[in-house]
Amino acid sequence: MTVRSIQFRPGAFAYRERAGRALREVARVLGLAPHLRRVTVVVRPNPGSDEAHVLWRAVGRRVDVRIVVDLGHFLTADGRRALARAGVGPADAPKRRYSDVSTRAAFYHELSHVADFVRRGIDGSVVPPRRWAPFNEAWNVWIDGRLHRRGRPGLTRRERLAQFRTTFGRRAAARGRPHPLFDALWRATRLTQRDLLAVVEVLVG
Repeated sequence: MTVRSIQFRPGAFAYRERAGRALREVARVLGLAPHLRRVTVVVRPNPGSDEAHVLWRAVGRRVDVRIVVDLGHFLTADGRRALARAGVGPADAPKRRYSDVSTRAAFYHELSHVADFVRRGIDGSVVPPRRWAPFNEAWNVWIDGRLHRRGRPGLTRRERLAQFRTTFGRRAAARGRPHPLFDALWRATRLTQRDLLAVVEVLVG
């Protein structure tokens, strides 16, 4: 079974067809395709940036998903540098600058959040506002650790650790080394909402 509906905004997104194929493949590999009703991908005109986030809403037994992602996440590293100040938008991005690996990395990470919601009931929207950012980062570490072990494209351990330290500051290191909880999250196979909240409680207090 495949995703019923995928929409890109703007509709004239230059990489719509290739990115759509990548999204469908990622959803299939994650076992998420049967649970998705509609996926909307909003491409922000930021070719030099690769930020992304995902929102979702349960509709009966299926889920509507909205992925908001910078244009840079669809580009090669050279493409990001070359186009960062060129005023290029989603509709006129050069075809040769497209990166399937970077595209899949974005979709694997963002849709893993949705898969964890569907299978394990993990949901950042019910976390108190002041706990949301640290909860999301702990969740990010767990997701990227799993993707890394499975050979999926995504952040390396070093890259994720840098983000972890940015979020948690001095509490993210123990005697100059990565906090043991980072390694526990990175290596974990099964966690629950309660487990992630417990990590946040230790790191944030």
